[in-house]
Amino acid sequence: RFYRPYHRAIERAIDAAIASGKPPVLVSVHSFTQAWKGVPRPWSVGVLWDKDPRLALPLLAALRRIPGIVVGDNAPYSGQLKGDTLYRHGTARGLAHALIELRQDLILAPEGQAEWAARLAGALREAMQDRGGAGRCTRSNYTVL
Repeated sequence: RFYRPYHRAIERAIDAAIASGKPPVLVSVHSFTQAWKGVPRPWSVGVLWDKDPRLALPLLAALRRIPGIVVGDNAPYSGQLKGDTLYRHGTARGLAHALIELRQDLILAPEGQAEWAARLAGALREAMQDRGGAGRCTRSNYTVL
């Protein structure tokens, strides 16, 4: 009911972006609980990714410049799960990708949601800028999905 339509919609969006000459950069945003089995999780935000560092590493660097937060690299989960969305639509198709995980207690209230929306927008803008390296993601040559 949900799985197939979800993946078909992503595939159609990717195909349309590629057909337009702007291959997509895949960005997904999820949230995670502040504790797992009674153990507090220290991360404010995590960036999950598989094998392609083009988006993930600049995004990690941009988030780490935000004072007072703890950033996880493939934490609290691994982005290297064969068959998941990152693998299926990113790795398997050669597209830059990142899944951003936000700790739920930081985004419960509208103020926290607005604060994190601004933080993520800034970090993504920074990560998408050309830093001079070959193969980097730039806003002019990619579509963000």
